[in-house]
Parts: sequence; structure tokens; C-alpha cells
Amino acid sequence: MNHNGTLPFIITLIIGINLEPTAWSQKKRSERKLSVEIKNRKYPKKKNVELTGNFGAILNQSYVQSWVASGGLSYFLDESTGYGLEFSYIINSDKEERKCIENFYNKPDPNDSVTGVCASTGDPAEAKAAFQNADGESYEPSMGPAYPPIRQLDYLISGYWVWNPVYGKQLFFMSGVAHFDVFIKVGGGVAMSQLFPLKTSASDGTPYRGTLPPCEGTVDCSSLPGIPGIPVERTGEYGLNGRPEPLQETTPMFTLGVGQRYHLADGLNLRIDASNYTLVGTEDIFEMYFVVQAGLNIRF
Repeated sequence: MNHNGTLPFIITLIIGINLEPTAWSQKKRSERKLSVEIKNRKYPKKKNVELTGNFGAILNQSYVQSWVASGGLSYFLDESTGYGLEFSYIINSDKEERKCIENFYNKPDPNDSVTGVCASTGDPAEAKAAFQNADGESYEPSMGPAYPPIRQLDYLISGYWVWNPVYGKQLFFMSGVAHFDVFIKVGGGVAMSQLFPLKTSASDGTPYRGTLPPCEGTVDCSSLPGIPGIPVERTGEYGLNGRPEPLQETTPMFTLGVGQRYHLADGLNLRIDASNYTLVGTEDIFEMYFVVQAGLNIRF
């Protein structure tokens, strides 16, 4: 046996045996450190109070655009669960669709060829123009607005239970690390709103909309008793002036939401959430409103 070759082999074997456990130990220590860091959390919530301020919008309304400004207070029992209160103020404005149907005008008779019905501007002046029917006779259309039942939310007040099932990190551009957690909230409260009821006729009982009977000669159909529509001159019977008085209602509601917090610094985080507010006991049994919000939270 060549002793000159045996000695380097033994030295290499010893070094290899020593290096392998060292690398393995370093890996295990790194894993334990990461586990402890995630378990203990860099931004803990236990026994902390959080103030929230959010802004967003209701997404599923046909005739009203509603912006939502919310404020809340939460207290966390531990790293996973907590309780909170939330107050939301709703800022409402009419969509063009509502302006359009409230300033809608009827054709004078079934044979009329009126164009431009329900102009996008919702301008009732459009109805003052004279049009000709198929026989070349001129008519002035009558107003025929539509007032479907529309609810405008004003305030949402709710209490909720919040659960945080996920806490972790996100790597940005392979360098920056952001801590985040995902939460789910379940609760209930009340919604204060204005309900504009269905209105189908003018003050004298004349229906706004309906099937017009045949008209002969130059008879103005809108002047006949029981014929749908009202003259343009009756300015208080269509558009915003003809809108029915709203009913003030306070309605029970349930809320369910999911969201995510991005921790910007100790005690400060960015919050994004989506919530469903379900009003119960309404004329339609229940009504659902889907709200998306974002804002800043302060924890102390």
C-alpha cells in the first residue's frame, strides 16, 4: 500500500466529515430562526388597539354612485382574533341613468317616429321640441318619467369579530420584504338610509307610462284623461321635482368581509378589504351591497 497516497485520503475524509455536519447545522439554525421570527411576528397584535380609516365605494348600484368613508376601532385578544366597531358615512350622487329615466318623455302616439328618447344629458328641454309622426303631423311629446324604488344608504354602523388566519412575508424585486396578514370579519349592525318609493303617476292620477290608444287628426294624446304622460309645462311633475319624498329607514344588516394588511412600520399598516353588507327585512326581503375600501391603520 502506498502510504504517500493514504495520508491525503484520510485528511480529506476527516475534513469532509467535519464540513458536512457544519453546513447541515447552519441550515437547521437558519430554519429555526425563520420559524421563531414568523411565530413571534415582527408586528404583533396581541392586546393591541387599532384605529382604522378607510375610503372606498359601493360597486353594485344602478342609479346611485356611493362613496364610503369609514372609521373604526379594533381590539385584538391574541394574534389571531379580535373584536371591532365600524362607522361608515356614505356620500351619494345620481348617475346619468337616474337623470335619464326621471326626465324620460313619451311618444305622442304609437305611430310616432320620435328620436333621441331619453337623451344622455337627461335634459327635459329635449321634450319641448316638436316632432312629426308618420303622417307628417307635428306633436310635442309628453313627459313620462320613471321612478323605480331606489335606496340611498347614509350610514352603516356595525360590530364585528375578526380572525387573522394568515401571517407572512412577501418579497419585492428580490430585495425588499413586506410583512402582511390576511383577515376575515363577520358581524352585524344597522343601516340608515333613504328609500325613494316607486312612483308611477302624477299628482292627478295620470299614469306616466303606458300604452297609448290611437289618436286621430291633430289631437294631443297627452291632454286626454287617462292617457299616459303629462305636458312639459307641468314642471313639478317630472325630473328632480317629480321625485317622490324619501322614507327614512333603519334596517338590520349582516356584514362579511375579507382583507389584507401590509405593515409599513411598527404601528402603521396599509389595509385593503372587500365587504358585503346585507340588509334584512326590506321589501325585497334582503338587499346586498358590495363595498371595496382601502386606508391606513394605526396600532398601539
